[in-house]
Amino acid sequence: LVPGVGGVVAVNLLIGCAFGAIDVSVVAAATQWDVRPASGLVLGPVPEEQVLMDFHQKWRYNIRIATRKGVECRVCGADKLPDFYHLLKKTADRDGFSPRPLSFYEGVLRNFGENCRLYICYYGEEPLSGALCVRFGNRMNYAFGASGDAHREKMPNHLMQWEMIRWAI
Repeated sequence: LVPGVGGVVAVNLLIGCAFGAIDVSVVAAATQWDVRPASGLVLGPVPEEQVLMDFHQKWRYNIRIATRKGVECRVCGADKLPDFYHLLKKTADRDGFSPRPLSFYEGVLRNFGENCRLYICYYGEEPLSGALCVRFGNRMNYAFGASGDAHREKMPNHLMQWEMIRWAI
């Protein structure tokens, strides 16, 4: 897609260009950047059980805690974007950034279609954490994440990230 630019960066550039957050001329100059994601996880055709066993014991424990405490991770449609956006505003307040308008996330979900998933973890009907993931080719990008302050001890983020990894493999 963009020679010399990694998959995660390319997906972020695509998202930015598609929704006006990045000028198209930036993509042309991208090959001159030394841009890398802060971290990445390369998953090949590995059985799910093996990936889980490769996690640190505490991560596996936290995934089980979330399930035992009644947290449910759901793949949601656009009708649940307000729940995600509510969590995103809490994250933005806590971490000191300004979220894009809700219409931006609606566009991401709509325009990437089956290559985009909205994950939200619920405790009952209360949203605890959420993420928008975009798949591009053989890469999956955890593009946008959000979490509230309630029920953090229930480890919803661990369960949500495990479910996203399951989709990636």
